[in-house]
Amino acid sequence: MKFNKKWVGCIAVALVLIVSGCAPKEAEEAAPIKIGMPVPMTGAYASDGEEFLWGAALAVDEINAKGGLLGKQLLIIPGDYGEWDIGKFIAAVEKFVHRDKVDVVITGYGATPGDIDAMGQYEIPYIHADTDWVAAERMQELMPECSNVFMIDTHTLMYGPISAEFFNNTLVGEGVQYPNKKAAYIAAEDVWARSVTESQRDSMEKMGWETAAFEIALSGVVEWKTTIAKVKATNPSVLFFANLAPRSCAAFLTQLHELPIDAIVFLVYTPAMPEFMDLAGAHANGIVWTTVIAPLPGPKNDAFISKFEENYGRKPGFSLASGCYDMVYIWANAAEEVGDEKDYPAVCKAIEKSPYEGIGENMCLSLRHTGVYAEQMKFLHICTKSRMKNMF
Repeated sequence: MKFNKKWVGCIAVALVLIVSGCAPKEAEEAAPIKIGMPVPMTGAYASDGEEFLWGAALAVDEINAKGGLLGKQLLIIPGDYGEWDIGKFIAAVEKFVHRDKVDVVITGYGATPGDIDAMGQYEIPYIHADTDWVAAERMQELMPECSNVFMIDTHTLMYGPISAEFFNNTLVGEGVQYPNKKAAYIAAEDVWARSVTESQRDSMEKMGWETAAFEIALSGVVEWKTTIAKVKATNPSVLFFANLAPRSCAAFLTQLHELPIDAIVFLVYTPAMPEFMDLAGAHANGIVWTTVIAPLPGPKNDAFISKFEENYGRKPGFSLASGCYDMVYIWANAAEEVGDEKDYPAVCKAIEKSPYEGIGENMCLSLRHTGVYAEQMKFLHICTKSRMKNMF
């Protein structure tokens, strides 16, 4: 993984303060405010972890360039939790809280739903985009003790109604005619993918669609031909596929190209990752995909993309780079309003009550515990190598 050279500068500043013989109070006042970021830095989702870190780092750079937060510089402390390894996530959190003394924890998505329990026991704000019904439900169960945990987007059960609306109304309204009303579903074994896919299946069945196939596969599998052949035999008009691992997802599309199914292929989130687009190449052309958190077109997003490309040599992915950028500002604005980053209950209340208009469509915190953002989630895109076309 590439390391932001600007973080190195922040670390160097902290070290100079330590060795310069500052009085304890002066050193404490000058010490940076630390942001803990548990992210997948190794394994199948490492490219997305890079997105999280780089997006957050842009916000930190901007805030530091303006004098910092409450007169102090911000410093990101990353921690690797691999492939949704809850043990590693908990270890990172314990280090953040007890050794690093961070004042907020931010991530694109954690080792859900265990991340909710790991952070809910502390007062430190935790902002994430797990996009998981199980995570949202766990937050509800732990209230009010879990009032420091914020999910910035909706949960997985909303994917189904969005998908069904698209296939039964949007495409039909555009003149699409299906040879039959049979849908097939392939999901990775993890909780997120299964929850998304079950929601899609249930919503399609309510609109009169037959479930032709429902296949569960290992998250990192790269051999898909047997599964594709099995699904092909059912002759579906629509094929839903949910697998967060970009290599696995790209391998599926490559092999589907070799053994084509005459169906509209619908993916969830993974095309938002730059690694997937690089791996899938032309095989990604023509698929339909959705994500529930994405940047809105406009000056804010244009400026973000420009800064991201200037710093890192490529454009950001389509989702959580901007999401983590916004998370930093959501928290920083709240801390600024309170006037003390360490007054965690007050900062959490400010996060909950203060409106924030960011780059991403779903940056609405007032409904964070219910995850009801149905009217804001119309993100269905044609995925191509060169562009993503909004279908709404």
